[in-house]
Amino acid sequence: MGATDEHVTTRWDRMGVIFQGVTAVAVPISLIALIVGVFQFKSQQETNASQALNQQRQVTLDNYLNDISALVLSHGLSGSKPERAVKALAVARTDTAVRNLDGARRGILIRYLWEAGLIRGKSPVVYLHKADLDGAFFKNAYLYDANLGTDFLAGANFYGADLHGADLTWADLSKANLSKVNLGCITTNQFDVSVTILAQARTTSCADLKHANLSDTDLQGADLVGANLSRASLAGTDLKGARYNADKISLLRAFGSTAAIPATQWPPNFDPQAKGAICIDC
Repeated sequence: MGATDEHVTTRWDRMGVIFQGVTAVAVPISLIALIVGVFQFKSQQETNASQALNQQRQVTLDNYLNDISALVLSHGLSGSKPERAVKALAVARTDTAVRNLDGARRGILIRYLWEAGLIRGKSPVVYLHKADLDGAFFKNAYLYDANLGTDFLAGANFYGADLHGADLTWADLSKANLSKVNLGCITTNQFDVSVTILAQARTTSCADLKHANLSDTDLQGADLVGANLSRASLAGTDLKGARYNADKISLLRAFGSTAAIPATQWPPNFDPQAKGAICIDC
């Protein structure tokens, strides 16, 4: 073999090495590009699905509000004695709608029912006993005298809401956020028996939480003055800074009328102070 042949062979060998090196680099780059492409595709698919679900939920809420408004305006749903069939239809549509909504829209739906006067008092027009309100968002909402005795309120966010006089009997409020909530008897989150606020109290209707499931619920700083928590489940409940009264409080309201706030009621042998609650009259 001549010098020229050796030179050619060496050059081809070098080119082979270079080609192998390029191939070795190109293959991983191609794999990375493929992986990135798949990830981007999946991410876009998830975004599209999320947007579609969000739009679907909004359509569900809009249709529900239109339907209930029609029952109110055209079929006397909010009247003193709405027809039984109309009430049953409203309950059925409510139960169906909330199952397909997220927490924020569940909150909007319930606020609408409250504003329309359909879920207030001991005998509401629309009962929510089986309505799925888990994770509903009610932060700073006005829901006083609302009837929310449903089996599905776990994880709901009521932070700072006004729930004085609300009926929450048997409600499942496990792991719910009830911090800074007014569950007392008057329309204020600041309760002080030494000031004239009692004389101006508009109502002495107190929240009823008998048999409610308050396991692992956050009640920090809540107003529980006059609230009824008898037979409630309080395992793991955070009561730090929550206010309650040990005895009945007599009120002299505006225009000389009198009323009384009952003592906060607890489950048998339950010590609220040991859990961090504050007694305002002990």
